[in-house]
Amino acid sequence: MKSPRCGVKDVLPPSKRGVSRDQPQAFHTLGLKWPRNEVTWKIVGYTGQLAQSIQRRAYYDAFRKWSDVTPLVFREVRGGNADILISYARYNHGDGSSFDGKGGTLAHAFFPGKQPIAGDTHFDDDEKWTMGTKEGTNLEIVAAHEFGHAIGMSHSNIQEALMAPYYQGYDPNFQLHRDDIAGIQSLYGRPRNTPRPTARPRPTPRPTAPSGGGSNCDLKFDVIFNGHDNRLYAVRGRNLYRFNRDGVGIESGYPKNARKVYQRFPKSPAAAVQDRYRRVYVFKDKRVFRYTGFRLDAGYPKRTIGKKNFFRYPQAALMWYDGRIYLFKGDKYSIWRDDYKEPPPGYPKTITSFWRGVPNNVEAAVRWNRYTYFFKGQNYVKLNDRSRSKYFGYPKKKAAPWLGCGPRTPK
Repeated sequence: MKSPRCGVKDVLPPSKRGVSRDQPQAFHTLGLKWPRNEVTWKIVGYTGQLAQSIQRRAYYDAFRKWSDVTPLVFREVRGGNADILISYARYNHGDGSSFDGKGGTLAHAFFPGKQPIAGDTHFDDDEKWTMGTKEGTNLEIVAAHEFGHAIGMSHSNIQEALMAPYYQGYDPNFQLHRDDIAGIQSLYGRPRNTPRPTARPRPTPRPTAPSGGGSNCDLKFDVIFNGHDNRLYAVRGRNLYRFNRDGVGIESGYPKNARKVYQRFPKSPAAAVQDRYRRVYVFKDKRVFRYTGFRLDAGYPKRTIGKKNFFRYPQAALMWYDGRIYLFKGDKYSIWRDDYKEPPPGYPKTITSFWRGVPNNVEAAVRWNRYTYFFKGQNYVKLNDRSRSKYFGYPKKKAAPWLGCGPRTPK
């Protein structure tokens, strides 16, 4: 029986010619990389086995694994050409690397270069592609592996590494192995927001309550959102809070005046959300602000048209795993896009018709570490994205798992 694996050959770089070619090596590259840090990608073909929105979300999350640890920015384009073209095929499909039916070769990708096919990524459409289940082959995990090739990574002989040649099965919490991170950073360097420390800091015990009289333990969010720098932020009034990197507790040095970090950031915003291009939208009364990095984009804030428009005065905003942005107000929600002047046909809908267990008048929402969370008062709900219902045991108090108050508990 053929073991499912990547179709890229386990090539050996010239610097390791003394090592046996019979086995793939611990991380290595061929020195091939994109000459700039912005890499474009385009979907030119879908599989019929999954909704297109789910496939697109899988690619975004897969690319993000690599952008989180490098200065790389991956941008989807809909028209024209792109560095990485994504498609599905069966057997001989004209690139010199045929597929072999179900099992065996799952996908392959081409290294960066000047050839027209450089970076292109192909998936075998005879495989059973799935998301969120142990059945079949997980699209996001395989995509993350293939995109590693498309940006210059070769195979590793570290079995636990993402860039190992053989598919290891579904892991709902999969992350890059340190071997993967070392490999890709040897090509592109570290992310700009995390410079290498000159000395390894000693670990600091987490306090049972934040400093300053424990006032953060009762913190009520106006908004909570993901920043362009892969950090989690919350705002209350004029104060901007940044969470520690693990998402638990407020980072030392915060809160800060939000306007001293984000240009013209509104006081007491109603909702905030990051889109799939890492831009942050902030809603306040009749206006929408959009940020690229910490700077307000030209032409913003914009006004929402129509006195009775649902998009005015939202209470929470969320980019779900399908890549769409949703606004919540009262007992209703709607899909939202920057170019929508009003909700699309059929919207708004009642929250309980789709998001079971999510309270009305939700005050904040965020997707963090592959899970979806809704906040109201001092409580929060964790959502099962597959069933669109809350997990057992929720709502819970947010003080310990989010604000680091008291014994540490999982979110």
